[in-house]
Amino acid sequence: ARGAVHFHQLSHRYRDEGAQVIENLSLDVQPGETIALVGPSGSGKTTLMALLPRFYEPVSGEILLDGTPVQELRLADLRANIAYVSQDIVLFNDTVAANIAYGAGFQASEAQIIQAAEHAHAMEFICELPQGLHTLIGENGARLSGGQRQRIAIA
Repeated sequence: ARGAVHFHQLSHRYRDEGAQVIENLSLDVQPGETIALVGPSGSGKTTLMALLPRFYEPVSGEILLDGTPVQELRLADLRANIAYVSQDIVLFNDTVAANIAYGAGFQASEAQIIQAAEHAHAMEFICELPQGLHTLIGENGARLSGGQRQRIAIA
């Protein structure tokens, strides 16, 4: 996937009789573009992000990934191209490398771990750590800053 995402006249509610959480939203996000979803609690930010990997289906409208409706994509293929970083990041009391490799679903090589870290813009600070990729980061990444923890989670 290139990564162009288009939300077109999207609406969603959680129950048939419930109020709309998202109503008639249209948004284009281009590959490499950074956006911020800002709003009060309950305004639909998390719901919008849950609709993209099809954790829920919208009531109306459509979501396109690189011009293809997400409903036409195999669920496993769609989700393999999406990374979600929660506000609450969980990291293990292990090395940077082990935390990056954890979600791979296979035994990741050091080259693959480095590539993931580079894509997440984490290698610069990882190289400054005492043992680089082999640095123990503490429970939940206690030895890292909040931004560094997020970069490890993204990788």
